[in-house]
Amino acid sequence: MGIQFAVIAHQSPAASTAALTQAQAILNTPYWYRILLVLRAAVVEEILFRGYLIEKVRQLSGSASLAVGVSIAAFTFAHLRGWGAVHLSAVALSGAVLALLYVWRRDLPSNMFGHFVTDAIGFLTR
Repeated sequence: MGIQFAVIAHQSPAASTAALTQAQAILNTPYWYRILLVLRAAVVEEILFRGYLIEKVRQLSGSASLAVGVSIAAFTFAHLRGWGAVHLSAVALSGAVLALLYVWRRDLPSNMFGHFVTDAIGFLTR
């Protein structure tokens, strides 16, 4: 995702400004708050966008592919505000990886861990 961000940011400096501004705003908050933010995102978003949404769409439609597509779209849309196109492409890609991982293994705690690590790299290592 870092490589993806770097390539897209290089192609579109204006689009990367929104993502960098939002990230800096989060990095300016206290460390304890960032830990809670990353933990909340990992737990709540995985329950909503993978554990619930994929299962419900699959149950209603009988299609795992449709369930993955709806999950990716909803996850990306939820991150629309304030981040810009650079961040949204990374969100869509990570949403796809997490959705496919969930459909493959059906292991929500592993998804939560992966989501936590991804966000922690960006918000807890600085």
